[in-house]
Amino acid sequence: MKKFISLAALAAVLNFANAPVTAADTTTCQASWTKMDAKKQGYVMNADAAAETAAMTKAGHKMAAADRVSEKEYMAACLADVFKNMQR
Repeated sequence: MKKFISLAALAAVLNFANAPVTAADTTTCQASWTKMDAKKQGYVMNADAAAETAAMTKAGHKMAAADRVSEKEYMAACLADVFKNMQR
């Protein structure tokens, strides 16, 4: 019985360790934002982030201004994996 429990526990650990990590993390999202906001304005114009804006709109993320995306809006969308299937 002990052997069975040990093997089951080991299998569970190995299965978890091999699970793909799909959720974006804060560091990855922040690095992506830093590249986009090269002027360090705290926002990017939709024309400069057309693909991201389209992905956010498709996912139902609201933007306060019609012509730009703020860092806060971008980070929320990124952490929600809105951009994970985008081709860059």
